[in-house]
Amino acid sequence: MTDLFRMTDRIDRIEDGSNGNVAIDMYYRFKEDIDNMKKMGFDSFRVSISWSRILPGGRRCAGVNKEGIKYYNKLIDALLANVIGEDHIDHQIISFNITLLMISWLILFFGTGIAAYQNFKRCQIKLMLVLDIAKMDFVLTKPKPKPVEESKNYDKELTSWENADKICKSIILNALSNELFDVYCLMKHAHEIWDSLVNKYVIEDVGIKKYVIGNFLGYQMTDDKVVSAQIYEFHIIVGKLANAT
Repeated sequence: MTDLFRMTDRIDRIEDGSNGNVAIDMYYRFKEDIDNMKKMGFDSFRVSISWSRILPGGRRCAGVNKEGIKYYNKLIDALLANVIGEDHIDHQIISFNITLLMISWLILFFGTGIAAYQNFKRCQIKLMLVLDIAKMDFVLTKPKPKPVEESKNYDKELTSWENADKICKSIILNALSNELFDVYCLMKHAHEIWDSLVNKYVIEDVGIKKYVIGNFLGYQMTDDKVVSAQIYEFHIIVGKLANAT
């Protein structure tokens, strides 16, 4: 209401004529803010997501604001690169102002899906953030509880694991670009799907990097080609090497 009041012709009723059109301006200056946080030694950051920026119409069917998604995607990337860091991802938490019912929407920030990512490791880190926030990432590392005579909390632990596994599996599947994956997927648990994705994309990534590095180290100029053409070929190899590393 205050913003609407300031936008009307009643602005003259405000003593200094100020308005709230521009506040901290983080939307445009987040890189500068994060750079200052890095200099000050911060290792965590609380992000409050403006859902009206993601869903301006209030509902998914009313359309998603791609620019809003792009902004939060860049923000998370900048935080991972400068504040949180990949080495601390397991025990540092970005505290988003969301409920569990909204966690699936967070997948929208990560692009079109895991399978569409050229850098699976970056997507892997982001998805782990979602599971960490939901406190369900334990199902990816801890096996399903087995009945033990000495354990009095078995039923409670089993129910907790099964519920977390169900939601975790749903979150991972929702992040895939292949919408039919769950139809023909024979894996029943979240950790099985997760391990298969890691094995597929991480191993492929390592293989590609070895191939590119091998081309770089093994490149030799020959007498049967024009020098300029060989220089061009070498520049392409160097470019691929830079992208791979």
